Amino acid sequence: MTIELSGIASEAIADVAAESIVVHEYEKTGANPQAANPPHLVCANCSAFLQDQARYCHTCGQSSHIHHSLLHMVEEVLHGLFHFDTKAWRTLPALVVNPGQLTRQYLDGKRTAFVSPLALFLFMVFIMFFVLSFTLQEEKINSSKAALDKQQSISNVLATTQKSLSVELKKEAEIKNNDAAIFEKREEIHELRRLIKTLEEQLENLNGKPETDAAIQNEIAQRKLELIQLHASQASIAKSSDATTNDAHIFKMKALNQQIAFTESDLASAQKKALKQIQAQPPKDEKAKGSNTKSTSTDEDKNTDLSTIPYIGAALKHAKYEKELTLYKMKSKAASFAFVLMPISLPFLWLLFAFKRKYVMFDHAVFSLYSLSFMCILIMLISVLAKFNFSTTAGWLFVLIPPIHMYRQLRGAYQLSVSSTVWRTIALLLIAFFSLTLYAALIIGLSTYAGR
Repeated sequence: MTIELSGIASEAIADVAAESIVVHEYEKTGANPQAANPPHLVCANCSAFLQDQARYCHTCGQSSHIHHSLLHMVEEVLHGLFHFDTKAWRTLPALVVNPGQLTRQYLDGKRTAFVSPLALFLFMVFIMFFVLSFTLQEEKINSSKAALDKQQSISNVLATTQKSLSVELKKEAEIKNNDAAIFEKREEIHELRRLIKTLEEQLENLNGKPETDAAIQNEIAQRKLELIQLHASQASIAKSSDATTNDAHIFKMKALNQQIAFTESDLASAQKKALKQIQAQPPKDEKAKGSNTKSTSTDEDKNTDLSTIPYIGAALKHAKYEKELTLYKMKSKAASFAFVLMPISLPFLWLLFAFKRKYVMFDHAVFSLYSLSFMCILIMLISVLAKFNFSTTAGWLFVLIPPIHMYRQLRGAYQLSVSSTVWRTIALLLIAFFSLTLYAALIIGLSTYAGR
């Protein structure tokens, strides 16, 4: 009775037999077959028997040549950075020049030839973060140093002024009340107090805690009340019969006049701050022409004023008085949280093809990831151009390139007609704008309150 074996089975048995013979021969000598055999006989990774002169293991794929050269290690690093098994060199040019064909080929199953969209997007985000950190590094250092120097300078001046005020108050206490020199000393003290108040307000602004409208109005009311009381005292002294002949009354009248002048000066300063606060507020939108309705009530104005909303109002004030720091945080977190753009835009992209059943969410995800990868490349290019003072060119690229790229990718990926591609490109631009608005709101929130 004979047993016939297939060609594959017989080859497998032959390989096993040959490998067992090799192992058996080396067991007789007590040697390690993996260490003693040349690389072309036994794989150093999985110990599988290799065919003669085989360059790679048929089991694990490792090269049969095991190098021990530092130069080869450098070669591997360069290969890993710039080669990517030639996938990147095919994917990146196609993404820039013909994104529609790239997306379509990947969706049709040509996966091995190109970098996967998710891997490409994650890699582009990493590179974009690196490029932005390089282009923004100088700005970060300069702005942080300038803010720190300014705050330190104000603090030093404030400390010096407070010491001067203490000295002048001691000198005032040593002067007799009826001495004419006290008026000059009070003038100096008043100027020092005003300077201290101004410096304290500047520090509060730098720390993101500006003086509120209510505090300014309260100060105005207090100064007006002080003026009323001072004028009443002045009138009471003037009614005295010996007001013009009594030295004590004359001295009191002069002191009151000086105090009134100080209070009027403080009132004018507070009113000036209140006027600046009003001028800093953005003008309200005018109603459309032809409307016969009058302006709304105060309650309605509050509803339309975003600054009255606690969260948004605090964020706006923080951004106003810490512009440099807030902008830097926004730029940094915009790169770090770029991945949220895909889940934000994906549902809207699906709506553009809701009636085309052949396209599923996976198709839209591939389209979105490749599109966002290209936008990362564009952002890097724009940031580099802006870094080297090519702001006009960067601005034109930002305006023109995205719609052109979206049109080409839509037309090639979804195989659309010109008219269908045009209206979907317009809709996609609106979707991108809406998605960026939501994304910007997230970044502003994180940038404003992170680390506070």
